Amino acid sequence: MRVRNWLGLSALGILVSLPVLAQRANEPKRTALQVLEAKIKAEGDVTLSGEREIESLRRGRSRVVRQKIVRDSGGRYRIETLSPPSHKGALIVCDGATRWRYDPRARIAFREILPLRAEEKGRRLREIRELQSQIAFTLGDGGLVAGRPTWLVKISARQSNALLRQYWIDREKWVELKKERYWSDGTPSQRERFVSITYSPTLTENIFDWRAPAGVVVKRVPGPLQELPLHRAHDAVGFAIFVPPSAVLPTGFKLLSDRVAVFEEEGAKVAWLRFGNGIDVFSLFQRRRPNRPINLHHTATTSEWIAGPLHFTLVGQLRPEQIGPIRAVTVRALGTRGHSRGTTP
Repeated sequence: MRVRNWLGLSALGILVSLPVLAQRANEPKRTALQVLEAKIKAEGDVTLSGEREIESLRRGRSRVVRQKIVRDSGGRYRIETLSPPSHKGALIVCDGATRWRYDPRARIAFREILPLRAEEKGRRLREIRELQSQIAFTLGDGGLVAGRPTWLVKISARQSNALLRQYWIDREKWVELKKERYWSDGTPSQRERFVSITYSPTLTENIFDWRAPAGVVVKRVPGPLQELPLHRAHDAVGFAIFVPPSAVLPTGFKLLSDRVAVFEEEGAKVAWLRFGNGIDVFSLFQRRRPNRPINLHHTATTSEWIAGPLHFTLVGQLRPEQIGPIRAVTVRALGTRGHSRGTTP
């Protein structure tokens, strides 16, 4: 009897898988780059709801955050943190033009005006294509994620063969269902995956409308900024901007543009440089050293230091051993005191 049951279940499994196999056989041949481009183009245009887990791995410790996600066409979305209790209630809400990030424990909300979606997608597509000489893409079958058949795209650095990222992308909807990020030594740094997903759900009216509750401190994040050529940005901020030489950057990273964003924060001019490898991006902010004692912060994604007359803030997913050479070269070039001196890669 038990043998018969197993045979019946096996036959049922074959029957269920036949339509999937037939569908895949009829799929046009694609490259990994084409699948990534389709993912980028579909972002913000697929209506869905689901729950996602994000596991961060650092120094042998793991932290898991669970979120409820709702997305709609027009680039609108709402992400609410469900657990752990220390993060519960945190929100990210976007109506397609403005994005809010709300921390209920700190009673603070950040408001950001976003660039046009078409322009942002175009920029990302150009960056991926331009860096094919540094990045290798491979395509395979990702199996099922949240019950959906997926493509698996692996992204590696050509020079070191180090695995940088893996994406599991819905074969029909082009939605990113799972992602893994890796440190430079190949060990995982972060895993994200949908544990459940529903396409074309019925959405609650005004779910993407949000305003800060009474008593919450609202801070404005610099929105789309005018970017200046490096030689003009020096004049705009009033000091010589320091660009770390390419030799000290993490493998595969380069300055994304010779144009620098300049904005004002707390009455001081700030220069914003971005570095990328086609997949990951980190930012280096520079401003004049304030004439008062300041507390320098160091978190999983932020590092601050003083070199000569400048205050540096690096924001991004870099390890301490990747930040160290960048910091050291600024101190060697600028000293702990003295005049500012800029350099180009």
